[in-house]
Amino acid sequence: MGNEHHLGAGDNADDSGKHQDNVASFPTGREYAKFVNGRAPAIREQFPDAKIGITMLGRVNNNRDRLKFWNSLIVENIDHDNFDAYVYHIYVRPDNTIELNETTIAQIIKKRTDILEEVW
Repeated sequence: MGNEHHLGAGDNADDSGKHQDNVASFPTGREYAKFVNGRAPAIREQFPDAKIGITMLGRVNNNRDRLKFWNSLIVENIDHDNFDAYVYHIYVRPDNTIELNETTIAQIIKKRTDILEEVW
């Protein structure tokens, strides 16, 4: 549930003005969690067999508090009964490359905020 258009994407999302409305709507992962908590039951009712995921950040080593604590605030505030998965978004800028190999996946899993959840 959610994407960069609602979370405020990009390196300068918090200070460029480009996503200020979204930053105001979701200043932290807490507000985002509360927002999706209210929508997940309706999705589950319409699509009972659907897997519902909640957007998490793939990289949490950010110096901006909004991004640094995003995942932990989601985990603390979501209704875990409403969600089946954490969806980690990993974006690669055009000037960078990434190899998603076993080592990279292991690093992502190691940094997860909730080690009790299953990894698909």
